Amino acid sequence: MRRILFASYGGFDFSMISPVLPLLREKGYEFAIINRYDLAPSRKQLKGLTVFQPPDISDRLLSAEEIENALPTFLDTRSIQHLIPLWRGQTSGLKYLTGWSDYYFDFAVETLHRYKPDLIVLSLGEAETSIIRRACELLSKKYVHLVPQRYEFKSIETFRAPVKATYMVAGEYGKERLIRKGIKRENILVTGNPRFDAMFASRNSHIEPAGAERFGSLRGMILRAPRVAEKTILYTLQAVRGEAKLFELLRRYTSSRKGVRLVLRPHPNLPLRSCLPFIRYLIAEPVSLALGGTLGGLLRSADVLVTLWSLTVMEAFIMGLPVISWKSDFFPEEMPFASRGDTMPAHTYAELENALDRLLFDPVFRASWVEKHQVCYTPYIGVLDGKAAFRVADAIEALAEGDTMRRAV
Repeated sequence: MRRILFASYGGFDFSMISPVLPLLREKGYEFAIINRYDLAPSRKQLKGLTVFQPPDISDRLLSAEEIENALPTFLDTRSIQHLIPLWRGQTSGLKYLTGWSDYYFDFAVETLHRYKPDLIVLSLGEAETSIIRRACELLSKKYVHLVPQRYEFKSIETFRAPVKATYMVAGEYGKERLIRKGIKRENILVTGNPRFDAMFASRNSHIEPAGAERFGSLRGMILRAPRVAEKTILYTLQAVRGEAKLFELLRRYTSSRKGVRLVLRPHPNLPLRSCLPFIRYLIAEPVSLALGGTLGGLLRSADVLVTLWSLTVMEAFIMGLPVISWKSDFFPEEMPFASRGDTMPAHTYAELENALDRLLFDPVFRASWVEKHQVCYTPYIGVLDGKAAFRVADAIEALAEGDTMRRAV
């Protein structure tokens, strides 16, 4: 029985690979997960799976200065230069490890010897990925990169991408970016993405209730329940610089508009304590914290999504929810979604106020906006035909069996 090893996927990316696992099992494959140190999938996500856990060396801490000096040895720091000044004075919360790369390399080599996988399916660009890739090359193990969606659309340029490796990406946008990094076209497979296929299925399974409002054309119609008097702004939290400023502007807006509620969604990979700065506003103000429910449910109950930079944008596109993207100095460039006109950008409170007013209180403008943007997700996430998980599984099977990339497609 052939074996597949999924390596270095974080909890945020696990929903991308999890639909592929039962398909591989049906094909007669064994599979296992090799965890990373930071932000690994939760025990709940990994329940029932074979997991190789790296050794615990959490007692080996670095100072902020040592971290700054050590990072370039295993990570291209161009993507995090804006964070380095924030570390000083916060050493106790960093939890970075000294000498961890040597420990992890030994762990990776031992795991490959022990499990003997026929193919390793790697994430892209994290420190653990580079170490496992080095172990694969040392032991002549076949590997393929299944690129996480958030890297494909946010930071793929900052990661090292070996030109001879094989890559699976969700859509043509990620493929174009890899080609610009020097990857040959024949080494890139466009698969779609199971995570977003699932959201698309959620949209299509939403049954129209009696008296529902219709937005958009008959083709790709978006079905929504009748709106109650209260309007809902969904704000996705990320614990980044500029988040508190945007929150204050949204509070200012809700206090000046009767019947508007602000709902905060914590980042799923961050501890709840990251929400503490907002807790005191939940009493006697139209502000709520969404601790339960699914993302699809939150998107369906909202009237507009406001975000600094969250991949919830694409899920909102699929669900037919208008998005306002706030331009923050935390990120050096505009979101591609805003620059392409698929979200409404806002740089000042006046622009934010105007965008919210038009989307919340101008039904003609809102209907026109939704109609125009009903398929705006396509350039970003590939073909959402519900078959992406099958394509990923088929490609993994072909690569594990030693077939060429053309056969995998």
